[in-house]
Amino acid sequence: MNIINPHSLKARTIVLFAFINVLALVLLARFSYLFVRNLYLQQFQEQMQTSLRVANNAIDRQLLHFLTVNQQSMAQRYFSQTLNRLDSLLSLENAFIFNDRWQVLNALQRADAVAGLLVNKEILRHLKIGQVFITQPFKGDDRQWYLWAFQRLTNEHFIGLRAGAHQLAQINRLSDYFVWFVLVGVVLTLLAGLYIAHSVHAPIRGITLFSQKIGRGDFSAQPPATRLKEIVDLTRALTNMRDALARRDQEKEQLLAQIAHELRNPLGGIELLIGLVKDDLPPQHADQTYLKKALEEVRHLKEQINEFLEYSRPRPAEKTEVNLPQLVDELKARFAIEMQKKEVELVTHFKQSVLRFDRQHLKHILSNLLANSLQAMNGHPGIIMLRCEQNTLEIEDNGPGIAPENRVKIFQPFFTTKNSGVGLGLTICQKLCALNDATLSLVQNASAGAVFRIQLTTEVS
Repeated sequence: MNIINPHSLKARTIVLFAFINVLALVLLARFSYLFVRNLYLQQFQEQMQTSLRVANNAIDRQLLHFLTVNQQSMAQRYFSQTLNRLDSLLSLENAFIFNDRWQVLNALQRADAVAGLLVNKEILRHLKIGQVFITQPFKGDDRQWYLWAFQRLTNEHFIGLRAGAHQLAQINRLSDYFVWFVLVGVVLTLLAGLYIAHSVHAPIRGITLFSQKIGRGDFSAQPPATRLKEIVDLTRALTNMRDALARRDQEKEQLLAQIAHELRNPLGGIELLIGLVKDDLPPQHADQTYLKKALEEVRHLKEQINEFLEYSRPRPAEKTEVNLPQLVDELKARFAIEMQKKEVELVTHFKQSVLRFDRQHLKHILSNLLANSLQAMNGHPGIIMLRCEQNTLEIEDNGPGIAPENRVKIFQPFFTTKNSGVGLGLTICQKLCALNDATLSLVQNASAGAVFRIQLTTEVS
């Protein structure tokens, strides 16, 4: 399963793109809703002001003084007829006249008028003659939207109108539509962000793999194909660097091969002459010891030359199914005398017995690690544990371990704490692991000793 790293460029591109687009969608949806709602309310309030002007012109102010509470009179009948005409003309929900003591003098719906006064009387108290006050929309008991509009007719009398803002309910439904619009936009934005991030991330990932192959010495690697100008410029620079490194590597290989050739021939002659002289002398001759030592030094020099060549020009990996127990048996036979002499036991624990690896490379790596462990024992009895589980192969000894200050140096070329050797053993092992799509690392060990781990990145059979 491919899980996106939250700290990767791909994840950040998706998040940034999605955030900007979602923010734009939310703002657009909210602005559109508020614009339509405010436009409707503005038009409705203008309509209410027009209704108040019509009502103001229809009312005879001189008759207002004859209008009393709950008393049937000609003034009551006159204003009832006037309010009914206004209702028919303006399609009102309610219309009423009240005094400055907040008493309803005449109304189409008296109970509703009283409720409107109780809510708004503090504001109405400060209205001047002819001044208008229109409330914000509110929901009635029937869950419909309404507005109150009031105007002061005289010092003592007011008129109030209530009209239904029924279109506001439909406008408010737009907010629900906008929510769905935003949700759909979020999904589309994430898909678009994923596509854009992939189009940017894929070539960058390809360049990363390309540079990693160059770092491992694979100069046959090809850069990723892309049309992005910036990436094209970068791949061109990396390609030029690869070609320059390949030329330098080839020159180095030629130089080392020439040096090896120049050294091997004389060393071969010296080894042959020492062997002939050694064979001509009696076994008990005093010079046999010196000749034996000279022969060992010549062979040691040849081994160092081979290490230089192996480091500079390792053989390409040819992966096969390696039977690990069989390979370990070969290593046991090779190190049997030394392990018996040092009283060291090689213990194996394999939950996975077959690995996909270059057999000679793996044999070289394990031989080097076993030799290092045997040397680390320093003549003391001990155990070397070799275990394999799934795609992890570990070799552990109970020697003195590696000093903390040397842990970061042991894989550096030419670093060694031994009296002999050139310090290329672990460096070569690490390079061989890289050629087999694996890593070699030193694992932090709580107990004494050292643990080296070979982590395969390919599937284990």
